[in-house]
Amino acid sequence: MPTANLSLTISKMFTRRLLSAQMIEQELWGAYCTTVVTFVGDENQRFVITPSPDLDGQWGGGWSTDEILIISAANPYSELMSDEANLELESQLKARLDQLGYRHQDCAGQSPDGQWVERSVMVFDAPLEVIKQIGVDYLQNAIFRWTPSTWECISLVSDQHFVSGWTLESVD
Repeated sequence: MPTANLSLTISKMFTRRLLSAQMIEQELWGAYCTTVVTFVGDENQRFVITPSPDLDGQWGGGWSTDEILIISAANPYSELMSDEANLELESQLKARLDQLGYRHQDCAGQSPDGQWVERSVMVFDAPLEVIKQIGVDYLQNAIFRWTPSTWECISLVSDQHFVSGWTLESVD
């Protein structure tokens, strides 16, 4: 999709969102709060982060960071877009993160059953407010924050905020 058409499509979504209620509907918010994130760590080992009532995970990867923020540019306001359009948005997002000097790594946010998968980016050592603003700029409903003790889903369109523990498991 040419960039001009992509911009027009996103502009229409933004206008539609301004006209709707400024709260994520309960069913969609519930889906966000059960999102799991998969990523590939060192030595090509695949991991999945899952929200959990208790902290069962162990901070891994040898990371020397206090938090990892997870953001996507795909499917603005949860409106399905083509793979081509989502890849263009992801490319723009990564270029912006590079320009700001933030280290990032590919990951995927998905429903627990794997029916909804969205390419995302783990961002290390970036200020929460900056990543929240980037999420707003890319018309995202929410971002995720992963710390040694919490897993959070932070709404970008309302005051909704989910906090839980987490598990980190190695998967085949």
